[in-house]
Amino acid sequence: RDKAYVESTFKQIWSDHVEMPYDGNWQKDLAYGTAVQDSNNLKLIFFWMAVLGCLLSIAGIFSLSKLNIAKRKKEISIRKVLGSSLKQLVLTINKSFIVILLISIVIGSAFGFIVSDQALGIVYRYYESASPAISLGTGIFIVSIAILIVVVSILSPAKANPVVGLREE
Repeated sequence: RDKAYVESTFKQIWSDHVEMPYDGNWQKDLAYGTAVQDSNNLKLIFFWMAVLGCLLSIAGIFSLSKLNIAKRKKEISIRKVLGSSLKQLVLTINKSFIVILLISIVIGSAFGFIVSDQALGIVYRYYESASPAISLGTGIFIVSIAILIVVVSILSPAKANPVVGLREE
């Protein structure tokens, strides 16, 4: 039947048998209170903090990559003159950068998982624990974007005329 019809019938039955006024609250609203809205707000806050963290990480990685390449422009030009391929240039120039990035992703993912789990533990007595897969997935996403940024940022000096790179410094 129609929800309004059930509501009006229930009001009539309530007034016939119960002396307290009918206020029309649902059981779930009385039981949960504002917990559902609070949970949704916390979920949005954590989501946008994660998005902001990813964007800041990507911006930092881009800056470090560009700085690393700017410092080693002469080395890139010399290696290119000696016959290095693009793959060799990318691996040689960014090997230490990628190792540091992978170590930081492992530490950052573990730390992010622990902090989010602790934050949920402070707010809620019973909660579903955060999944380590989410932290690891975020780390893999940032690593893949970082590798893309590193490769793209080294393409312009690697394809440029080595004479220009040697004359600049």
